[in-house]
Amino acid sequence: MTRHTGFEIKSDRNLSEIGGRITRLIHLATGADILAIRNHDPNKVMAITFPTLTVDSTGVAHILEHMVFRGSERYPLDQPFSALLRGSLHTHLNATTQPDRTSFFVASMNKADFSNLIDVCPRIFRL
Repeated sequence: MTRHTGFEIKSDRNLSEIGGRITRLIHLATGADILAIRNHDPNKVMAITFPTLTVDSTGVAHILEHMVFRGSERYPLDQPFSALLRGSLHTHLNATTQPDRTSFFVASMNKADFSNLIDVCPRIFRL
């Protein structure tokens, strides 16, 4: 398959149902399986989901979900997302933990706001 700057393109096809295009890529360094959907919808969305299979009911996956949203070297705040929520045009910023997986989501119709959300998001959004 074709390679593109650190990714292997597995498939690329039209989605006539939504007037868009879907590309499946594999990130070469991590093996992450990525679906990129492009269409004319003004919403900009990024989500990452990964398995968090647990062996007991201690809630460790949910605790880790919250820890990912803590500050970082670049944003040394206790809760940088709370600060973003006060001054952001965001439409969605959240995370969920299910019994077998954890997901992080950001979305906005504003390109600059979306870029800010991605920038503050944990490194998991920037492979």
